[in-house]
Amino acid sequence: MNQALSAHLQEIWHNLVIPQFSQGNICSERHLQAIFYKDFQLEGVKAWVEPKLSGKNIKLLEGYKPDLLFTQATTILAVMELRFSPYYQLEPQNDLYRFQTFQKEKTDDAYQIYFKINPNNGDLDTQTGFQLADDLQFIYGVIAKNGSPALSPEVGSQYSNQEFTHLKWAVGKD
Repeated sequence: MNQALSAHLQEIWHNLVIPQFSQGNICSERHLQAIFYKDFQLEGVKAWVEPKLSGKNIKLLEGYKPDLLFTQATTILAVMELRFSPYYQLEPQNDLYRFQTFQKEKTDDAYQIYFKINPNNGDLDTQTGFQLADDLQFIYGVIAKNGSPALSPEVGSQYSNQEFTHLKWAVGKD
């Protein structure tokens, strides 16, 4: 599933994000999120925008809100962080730290992640717990000034190609 998910997100990036940005039609990170959410269509996979994570035995992830989360049933397949910094150089450390946090939480089998809302009362739905996929994928989408460290090919070096997808666009390329 991760190959299909990665390919679909790359397709959105190359066919929609880059052309729209190149025409000056993307003005914020939220706008970038909206494009992915609106155009994401992969059977059996659901996209979530900034779900606030809570749960059991997830102290490192408690309260974290990834830009996009992708699930299949109650399995979290992928976490996506987006950065829109066409005006300045962007450092990747904080985003990579977030990805590493997910890796650390996978070591405790007793964890449960909650982020769905109970529509009857607005509270967190603690009846539906999510687990991280064994092959959890990290997607890092970056639009930044040319030369930004966040655009470097080494950014995903601590992950295998199956775990990390680096979508990037350099502004002001020569």
